[in-house]
This record gives sequence, structure tokens and C-alpha cells, in this order.
Amino acid sequence: MRSVDGFFLVGAWLAFLGNADAGELQVLTTEVPPMAFVRDGKLQGFCVDIVEEIQHRLGQSSHIAVMPWARAYHKAQIESNTMLVCPKRTAERETQFQWVGPLLSTHTNIYAKAGAIAKLASLDQAKRLSSILVVRASYSYQNLAGGGFHNLYEVNNAASMVRMLMADRAPAMMLERQELDEVLIDAGIAPQALNSIFEMPSPTSNLAFSSDIAPQIVRQWQAALDAIKKDGSYNKLHDKWFPPQTHGRRH
Repeated sequence: MRSVDGFFLVGAWLAFLGNADAGELQVLTTEVPPMAFVRDGKLQGFCVDIVEEIQHRLGQSSHIAVMPWARAYHKAQIESNTMLVCPKRTAERETQFQWVGPLLSTHTNIYAKAGAIAKLASLDQAKRLSSILVVRASYSYQNLAGGGFHNLYEVNNAASMVRMLMADRAPAMMLERQELDEVLIDAGIAPQALNSIFEMPSPTSNLAFSSDIAPQIVRQWQAALDAIKKDGSYNKLHDKWFPPQTHGRRH
């Protein structure tokens, strides 16, 4: 065992003693490839690997449950001893959770079918579209709804958004660029079939802990993540899922 593992194991155990009534940590995620997704019956992805590496260093092995994002987000808001894997850290969510990160910087765009809509000069122009597909309860929805958008069409996941966009059920959708590659591959759609019509500033992906969890536990997770970044493990996992100068499916 690495020396740093022993340090975190002792610290994490002491932290859990102070929060013993909470039981095992409930870890929740949704399918957002390549950050977290199920392939051949196995949960995998960049954020999954990071969480499992942290758990290894802390001597933990909490199961990661996969469910629709809206359900996971709701459970994390109302249930105790819960952690969300890879949610965006936004101003609206800041005080709802305790945060560990950042795990990843991402880029979010508004997409349309190729040739259907010209690039938008401003976000306000997107308000004039008949509808914009967004994942239910996602930060994209919260961000646009908070900005006065009344043309949002909520769906359960990114795969549904792509299918609906290609079927002309809506003129545009909002999605992370990193997620789009995998969704298009799974749907058998060529990347050239879609165009980015507006680039959005995007908050970072993090780990979000319910407010009842002892702060020392959150600090242990942050220290473990910091150690992963410092010793080079983070870069190896990042290059595994986001190979430099390549696109397409990650293995």
C-alpha cells in the first residue's frame, strides 16, 4: 500500500466514526459518457475512475448507483449521506452541497442540425427559437431557465435529445461537447450531421456531498483528489478517456 493511502485510510476512518449514524455513503451518478456510462453491463468512465481511485486510497468501496439525472439530483437534495458524481458546480447549487473538485473542465454548446440554423450572435437570440432540448434538472436547464428562457424542452437524457433533434422534434439542443462524441457514436450519427450554433461558458464538474456529511469526510476526499493530481494519476486517467488529438470512443 502506498504511504499516502495509509494516511488517508486512518483519516477517513476517524472521520466516519464522527458520522457513524449515517451508514455507508450513497454514491449516485447518471449516464453522461465518457464521464460515467454503462457498457456491457459495467459502469465506467472518467469520473467513475476518479471516484474509484479516491475510494481505493481511502479504503472505501461504496457502490455507485446509476439512475436518471433528475432522480439522482432530487435524492441528493433530500436524502442524507449522499454524494453526486460529476455534477456542475453552479451558483444555484453552491449552498446545497459540499464540494470536492474540480474533476473536469468541460465545454457546453447549443447544437442544431447541420445547415438548419446559422450561428447565433448572442445567447438572447436563442430565446427566439421555438424550443431548445435540455436534460431534465440539468445545470443547462437551470442556467437557461434562470436567464429568462421559456422555450426549454426537458428530456431524460442526451440520447433522447439527439434522436429528437434529428427527427425535427426541436430545432436545437444544449449539451457538453465532451459528451456529444459518445452519444453520436451510440446513435450511429456522423459528427458532421450537427453544428454548434453557440458556445456557452461552462462550470466545472465536481463531486457534491449532501450537507449533513461531516466536513472532515469531505476534506479527506478533497485531499485524496489533490494527491491524485499531484502524483500523475489524474493525468493518466484523463488521457485514457480524453486522448490528445483524438475523438471517438474511449476504451
